[in-house]
Amino acid sequence: MFRSNKSDLGGAGNYAINVTDQSGCSARPNVVYSSNTVTNAKIGLTNIKVTTG
Repeated sequence: MFRSNKSDLGGAGNYAINVTDQSGCSARPNVVYSSNTVTNAKIGLTNIKVTTG
């Protein structure tokens, strides 16, 4: 679970939170909440669906 994090990637990365494999945690998958913020990412906050909260 990722909640209330602040990231500044300085233009060096695509995502602040890049979830590469959910297969090992299918019962409790990674969750990225909208309370996270990122600046200077090439693409955005995360590569998975963002959950409100």
